[in-house]
Amino acid sequence: SDKMINMLDSNGVALASIQALYQMVQEKDQKISTLESRLAQLEKGKSRSPLDDVAAAWPFVALVALGGVLIGRRKFN
Repeated sequence: SDKMINMLDSNGVALASIQALYQMVQEKDQKISTLESRLAQLEKGKSRSPLDDVAAAWPFVALVALGGVLIGRRKFN
């Protein structure tokens, strides 16, 4: 009737709610797994030596040094 909720209806609503919550938990677990995997890859990449960064920057350092030499030669000439 319009004044009562049948027990069968309330059980159906409860079951649908439980299924929806289960689906949400499954999606969260998948997202957590993906994020943990990405974090592990990032942490593995950070285990590089600090010299790796210096080795990658040597062309810039060489260019700055060359510019300093050229500017220094101008002042003395």
